Amino acid sequence: MRGWIFVCGDEVYGSCTPLREYLEDHDQACVLRISSSFRLTLATGVTLTCGQAAARPGRGRGWEIRSAGTGSNGERWYARAWLGTARPGTIC
Repeated sequence: MRGWIFVCGDEVYGSCTPLREYLEDHDQACVLRISSSFRLTLATGVTLTCGQAAARPGRGRGWEIRSAGTGSNGERWYARAWLGTARPGTIC
């Protein structure tokens, strides 16, 4: 049985459009962090920033704030949202 392999990356890698497109084109499972100001096209064809898209009522799951644990400067907090995009198989 083949195991699951996926790619994880921080905002530097998430902001790299060629990397994201390469992973998507090769059906590679990945989790890449992007900023709330990153622009995306939703499944409806509307282009917004991730922050604007997640704030829209009734869209996706909205923002969830989670701790990534304690770092050298205290607690590390991240916000995430689950949004369907225009590109099949891609969720932000």
